[in-house]
Amino acid sequence: MGDDMDAPHEKKLQFSADANLADLLKALADSSYLPTISGSGEIWELKVNGAITCRVGKTMDNPTFFIPANSKLCDIGEPEESVKARLSYFPSSRNSSNKSHHTDT
Repeated sequence: MGDDMDAPHEKKLQFSADANLADLLKALADSSYLPTISGSGEIWELKVNGAITCRVGKTMDNPTFFIPANSKLCDIGEPEESVKARLSYFPSSRNSSNKSHHTDT
């Protein structure tokens, strides 16, 4: 494990007022912000303004969406002054014994 596993992680991204969930995923994928996943069954879960929006695996190419990908970021969950996104990493298939690692964007 990396020595900064519990360190605070944050990345600030700028979007237009009409940016949607797909725009956020593309920006995260293009930024190389997330470490790559090498095993099988690991996932990243993305919450926007507290609402679970999608899960992605090894690549961000084929996310499982829980809301429409074209949902405007400012309309998801309970936004405050700015949109808050949080990524949680689950090291293997999700079950109650797994612990997650959180990264805020």
